[in-house]
Amino acid sequence: MKWHEKTYSWHTELSSLLLKKFLTQDLKALIPSIKHCQACKGAFLRGFYDSEASIRGRQLRVYNGEIEKLKLVCSLLGSLEVRTTGPHLRGEKGGMVSIKGRMYHVNKDQYYVYVRTDSLLAFSERVGFTIKRKRERLEDALKVYRRD
Repeated sequence: MKWHEKTYSWHTELSSLLLKKFLTQDLKALIPSIKHCQACKGAFLRGFYDSEASIRGRQLRVYNGEIEKLKLVCSLLGSLEVRTTGPHLRGEKGGMVSIKGRMYHVNKDQYYVYVRTDSLLAFSERVGFTIKRKRERLEDALKVYRRD
């Protein structure tokens, strides 16, 4: 395990053939495990949002090029009573997209799902983030709701 100061995150490597085989299955094969219980849904979504989402102000969006995966995300969030919109088309393949200030060529259509502002508290309680900077941004967005 190695700490990366630039991204404020730990980078790890693992070598488990069993885990690799499990995680490289088709998404449809993993759905029963993902939907096993509320905790499993939350864990899957937390990992997905940690890696694919951005939060600016009170706008929480998750981006991906696989629309079926985003439809699953919407379904899982809905089952946790987190309201969303989308998936919406962000950009068409062949274009360019900025990620963390760097430009990348887009190989396939890109979509996003927006978590409704009135569901940010539910998202925080049932999914949340493990990445510190994202967790702090979500807390800042929620300060509006927590005026005691």
